[in-house]
Amino acid sequence: MTGEKSKKKLQETSWTAHPARERPRTTILLLLFLVALEVGIYFSFQSFFIVLLAAAFLFTSLSSYFFPTRYKVNGEGVTVKGIFFRQMRPWSHFRIYYADKRGVQLSTFTRPSRLDPFRGTSLLFSKDNRQEVLAFIKERLAQAKEKRLARISSSQVKEKAGGSKRSVGKEVQK
Repeated sequence: MTGEKSKKKLQETSWTAHPARERPRTTILLLLFLVALEVGIYFSFQSFFIVLLAAAFLFTSLSSYFFPTRYKVNGEGVTVKGIFFRQMRPWSHFRIYYADKRGVQLSTFTRPSRLDPFRGTSLLFSKDNRQEVLAFIKERLAQAKEKRLARISSSQVKEKAGGSKRSVGKEVQK
């Protein structure tokens, strides 16, 4: 039974990250800062509407910190579920990964880029799953790279054997 469980873990792993609960001291400091910010906004604009609008923007932008985010990685790809969003990306979408002490960034580029926060996917670790998640990601990205290289080499073989469709189309136009 232990062998079956370990095989299943290699096929899929899921976890929940809740930074506000995992770092209570930081959460208290953040809440104090947000209250002070809202008070400052009120004194600057003298409008409860502006205060509520600012609070709504802050609430939605910080929702992944204050509310749990569920992560699932399996053979198909990566799924991230937050309170306001759900995102699923296949492994073929990613090229590399790099980790820090709190999470891992999956990148669509072949090397780290400043665009990674916008094009890639960030996964936060839970307290005890760092090594498991990194091993799983490393294995899946290696498999995706092999599939990509096999697809490229098979398309090159087809082009050599029968010519590419583009070259045929260009010949017809002339």
